Amino acid sequence: DGYEILATYLEGLRRLPANHSLHSLIICGPEMPPSKREALSWRVGHNSQVQLLEFTEDLISYMNAADLVVSMGGYNTVCEILSLRKRAIVIPRIEPVAEQWIRAERMARLGLFKTLHPDRLTAASLMQAVLEELKAQESCPGTNFQLDLQALPRITEWISTLLAGSEQEVRPIQQYPERLCAAAF
Repeated sequence: DGYEILATYLEGLRRLPANHSLHSLIICGPEMPPSKREALSWRVGHNSQVQLLEFTEDLISYMNAADLVVSMGGYNTVCEILSLRKRAIVIPRIEPVAEQWIRAERMARLGLFKTLHPDRLTAASLMQAVLEELKAQESCPGTNFQLDLQALPRITEWISTLLAGSEQEVRPIQQYPERLCAAAF
């Protein structure tokens, strides 16, 4: 279901003035129907600055090499973006449930990446966000926000301390305002 995002991105590239030269790698994913992949390939045409791949087993390396990632808001993809500390524009799915939107909107408020609501997605809004993020990267690379991905070991430590009946004080999660802890179960 990422076809609309990819088609919108390609339309945005087509509308950019010639002085905005963006090299883009588009990865459709193995579940995109062949007809949609062919439609994207037709849109790419002979644009030497755009490469279209159906699938890669090494997506993380491509993401790591990118200056900016444009993606949907699935849990795994968002975790990869965050663990790589990549600038990103996340366009989450809002149907059949709002889970991706809730995650993307809250993380965008923390400054971890930019998000666009799919109902407001246009070629112009997407390219404006892309150019803004690339410009911001030139002036201020990386994020100052400290993302702590060690929630599972920390929770294990807390539970062990509580089960041992230790007198050592265990700080509640609310006392870690400087970090966002993430764990998946």
